[in-house]
Amino acid sequence: MNILHINSNYDQSKIYPNMSGYLIQNQNNKGRVYYPVDNLDKLSIDIPYFLDISNCLGKFDRFFYFRRNRKLLLDVEKLYDMNDFSYTLAYSLFSNGYLAYSLYRKYNIPYIVIVQNTDVNMYFKKVIFLRNMGREILKNASKIVFLSQPYKEFVINKYVKSSDVSIIQQKSVVIPFGIDDFWFENIYFGKKQANNKEIKLLFVGRVNENKNVESIVKASKKLMQKGYRITLTIVGDIEDKNIGSQLRQYKFINYIPYVDKRKLLQIYRQSDIFIMPSIKESFGLVYAEAMSQGLPVIYTRGQGFDKHFK
Repeated sequence: MNILHINSNYDQSKIYPNMSGYLIQNQNNKGRVYYPVDNLDKLSIDIPYFLDISNCLGKFDRFFYFRRNRKLLLDVEKLYDMNDFSYTLAYSLFSNGYLAYSLYRKYNIPYIVIVQNTDVNMYFKKVIFLRNMGREILKNASKIVFLSQPYKEFVINKYVKSSDVSIIQQKSVVIPFGIDDFWFENIYFGKKQANNKEIKLLFVGRVNENKNVESIVKASKKLMQKGYRITLTIVGDIEDKNIGSQLRQYKFINYIPYVDKRKLLQIYRQSDIFIMPSIKESFGLVYAEAMSQGLPVIYTRGQGFDKHFK
């Protein structure tokens, strides 16, 4: 089976190179990843043999949805013989799924689509004129992959027409992203229960408004007022400078910039509880990483990690 992977966010997360590489290598090295960009100078990634980077977009194309996708269709047809592919895999519903849908309409190539956080909380929620297009892409997909049960239920209950619910349900599956093999190779069972009055909290991720770090600070303060000794370690890039400056005011917060996974492994093992109360989260690999190191995790009800474990 030869699959064309369509991923306009290939360099946004390490999960995509790992995932694409794994899928292609397990199909006897069959498959290509199509990665359209608007600026080659911004790229700082390794380029594997299966990746085709195309500088076919302009910086304003993201504001013109249908024009952008017409350009992508023409570009793909120049790059590939579409008869070589038996499937396409779109790594998001709106940004990539429309191209997969267009190839299906023109060449009858079936496609699978992954529904991401931005599809749910940006496109479906805010870009109202594209909702029907999103429904059309879902209706014609061979399979629809949701990263979590809450997102599957939310999209089907809120945005799918009642006449289409049954057909969408039948071809929808929940498949979360997988953590790096490194965490499975270094699973830790030696975790001790936290001291009743001394608790080491850990947050790992980008510090921005969506990650809701302020709520962790408020909870920590309340616990300290009740006599607990709290240490909060925050690991990750600070994207919101206002939040960052507020965090630096507190002596109980230990901020660590980006670290590699071997250093992060030790930080997980030295902590007692992992907490990331994101406002919106499609999955959250760090929850699973923390669990692999024996940490209990606190996450947001109704978001990505909810319902994967009882």
